Amino acid sequence: MARPSSPSETAVAPPVSPELLLRGRLGLLRAQLPVVLAGNLLVSSIAAWMLRERVAHELLLLWVAGIWVVALARWLLDARLVRLPTASAARWRLAAFALGSAVSGVLWGSSVLWLADIHDPLYTAMVVLMLAGMTAGAVPSLSAHALVYACYAVPALAPLAVVLLAGGEGTIPAAGIFMALFLLVNLGYSLVLHRRYGETIRRRHENALLVERLREQMRIAQEADLAKTRFLAAASHDLRQPLYAMGLFLDTLEQTLDDPRQRHLMQRVRQSADALQDLFNALLDISRLDAGAMQVERQPLALEALLRELQAEFAPQAQAKGLHLEVAPCQEWVESDPLLLGRMLRNLLSNAIRYTESGSVLVSGERHDGRLRLSVCDTGPGIAEADRQRIFREFQQLDNPGRDRRQGLGLGLAIVRRLANLLDHPLELRSRLGEGSCFLMSLPLARPLEGEGYREPDSVHREWCGEVLVVDDETEVLEALTEVLLGWGMQVQVAEDIDEARALVEAGLRPELLISDYRLRSGPVGLELIRWARSRLGEGLGVLLVTGDTAAEELARMHAQGVPVLNKPVRAADLRRAIDREMERAARSAQASDHV
Repeated sequence: MARPSSPSETAVAPPVSPELLLRGRLGLLRAQLPVVLAGNLLVSSIAAWMLRERVAHELLLLWVAGIWVVALARWLLDARLVRLPTASAARWRLAAFALGSAVSGVLWGSSVLWLADIHDPLYTAMVVLMLAGMTAGAVPSLSAHALVYACYAVPALAPLAVVLLAGGEGTIPAAGIFMALFLLVNLGYSLVLHRRYGETIRRRHENALLVERLREQMRIAQEADLAKTRFLAAASHDLRQPLYAMGLFLDTLEQTLDDPRQRHLMQRVRQSADALQDLFNALLDISRLDAGAMQVERQPLALEALLRELQAEFAPQAQAKGLHLEVAPCQEWVESDPLLLGRMLRNLLSNAIRYTESGSVLVSGERHDGRLRLSVCDTGPGIAEADRQRIFREFQQLDNPGRDRRQGLGLGLAIVRRLANLLDHPLELRSRLGEGSCFLMSLPLARPLEGEGYREPDSVHREWCGEVLVVDDETEVLEALTEVLLGWGMQVQVAEDIDEARALVEAGLRPELLISDYRLRSGPVGLELIRWARSRLGEGLGVLLVTGDTAAEELARMHAQGVPVLNKPVRAADLRRAIDREMERAARSAQASDHV
């Protein structure tokens, strides 16, 4: 059986072919060609001007003209050969580079003919420096291929070495030996650079292949992640529908039970349903936060009122475990969203009580660096350094390999971290194994408002009653929602699709509240129905959009419309509060329209 390839094996790029390596060398040569040709033209012109007193002007003009003509020919030939599509184009270009370099080297080497008097030190030194400088300067420019450099350097410098060696006595022959050694050293440097350029080309090609493979793997991973997201969204939507209906039926049924045993069984069923709903809501919070669809309403907030509310809520849980829950007095005001901050603190308190077996849980706040540092500390088992980042990931739990649901879902801290980033409340974790953990968040301070504090909006406590149009394509949901609304004394009309709802309105129905599912038989047309209904019935129409979708892009689209959105499954109490809030808004809109 074939052994599957490991990641390290699949990440190795294939060897670079000689043809590809040659094309890479030619590319480097071509990149340097403008500099090489410009250097030839500039230095030859300067040299001719400096030698005008010692060399015949005709000879100098012929020499400079030859260098200029060769440079122009090399430029035009390269521009033509680079467009050739044939496989042999690379070899032709190499031949052109080599031939051009050789002709250029011959022209430079021919300048030794001017050394009629090699016993003039100044004149000789000027020619030697010119040729040595041109030869050395060409090493980095032409060594992408050692052959091209050799074709230039040998005819450019060898004639000078020969002339100096044959130049008689004294130090002149020694200078010839020096020039020969200088030529050999430069050829050696060229070979070294030739190899280095080759390695660079190979690595660049291998890196390009690896980057392309990485992009392909990322594309595959993104497609797989998108497919998984679509699958989870569809599965979540289909699961939420019956759970939504079940919760509403349970709320209605609970009001009809008198027998204590039946009420006890109903309570256990309700606990199981609530556990499912908590899971869905946690997943929904993650999706909304990742989609940027979580609405933030910052306001000055009296922290003391919120902390006392949390103390009353969590004290029974702490007492049931024998823990001491202490909430230190804090009279400071902060700038935050009361609902989202409350959710963060609830998640932290729930975690602290769940994982602390003995001792205490402390919530306190103090000024620190011009902000309020709010902390939730416990005397639990503590968190190891290696786990302090992992616990903020989704479904990550310590010491719960069996996924005991009583120890939570592993989403609470993931939501806390996202909410902290959303609210710009930096979060810090301090912990020691065996001593406990402390979560600290930094909140901006706010100026107190007289007579104000954290409290639920008044509209929550005002029960509205009127005519409602409910639109949903699930028969069970329609029945359950109708029972709940009728139980609240409302008049209810139902429709299963956008066309049926439009027909009712066209026939004269004038509902005060429209509750529509986002995804109906015709597709995700709930927003379209709401827009149409408002255009016909006015902004005084109350609207609620109910959805089982959890896909981030869908949630962002819904919240962008400014329509109140309820996520299935919705508890009856939450639906009641949402209706009261929306009808208060609708009443204000209607009053504003009357005054216009």
